[in-house]
Amino acid sequence: MNASIKNALIVFIEEKDIVSSWGITNISVNDYTIAFNVNGFIYSGSIVIFCNTSCYKIVFSDGKTIECSINELVSVLDTNIEYSQDYEKKLRKWIDSLL
Repeated sequence: MNASIKNALIVFIEEKDIVSSWGITNISVNDYTIAFNVNGFIYSGSIVIFCNTSCYKIVFSDGKTIECSINELVSVLDTNIEYSQDYEKKLRKWIDSLL
């Protein structure tokens, strides 16, 4: 496992409250990628993160691709998977649907 993968995994652990809100499942890690499925308010599907020394390339199953730094990784993922301007409203609605 290369250092970029390790750094990404450490960031995911440090930001576990945000990462766990994505409904993340089927996590797979190898030497150069992290792959997983999510079930968020904005996006549901698979994601593969390709790691190299200069950036992280995020590929969504719908074809969308984004490049970012380690400092932006969780934020970029969150704004594409879960968080939006009306996040609290969506969260309340979801909680109400469970009751």
